Amino acid sequence: MTKYKCHKEVHAKPMHKGEYNAYRGWVIPAGERKDEEGYLVIYNKDTPDHYESWSPKKLFDDGYTKIKPSCYNAVYEQDPVKELDVVMKMNIELRKELDLSKEEFVDCQNKLWAADDKRLVVKVEVEREISVELKRDIDRWNQLHPGKIK
Repeated sequence: MTKYKCHKEVHAKPMHKGEYNAYRGWVIPAGERKDEEGYLVIYNKDTPDHYESWSPKKLFDDGYTKIKPSCYNAVYEQDPVKELDVVMKMNIELRKELDLSKEEFVDCQNKLWAADDKRLVVKVEVEREISVELKRDIDRWNQLHPGKIK
């Protein structure tokens, strides 16, 4: 058999094997433990490719890491009020975790945003330089091999 490495994001919730079989309307096979810990795993949730399965706890825990909510994940909610609520709660939790006052936290955020802006400017400048070099390379190639690349 060919080996594969998992790289998918899934939805999951803890569920014993017996609960999963009952959820699916199945009888648990003889010799299998209905109290075995595991997860109901949902791939491509709420899409035409929606698929559900069960995974033993150890295998699931070894293969997946819980995704912490972020302002980027909150966009998936498609609810601006809920998204704002999630972001505000995250900011409060982060501020407590960092033991910062509200003013210190806002100052820190502003510095990070300014640093992001600077990185973006540098990235755009580098990409512009690469584009210029690429155009020069294409022009040189076309001089040596007319009509091959336009």
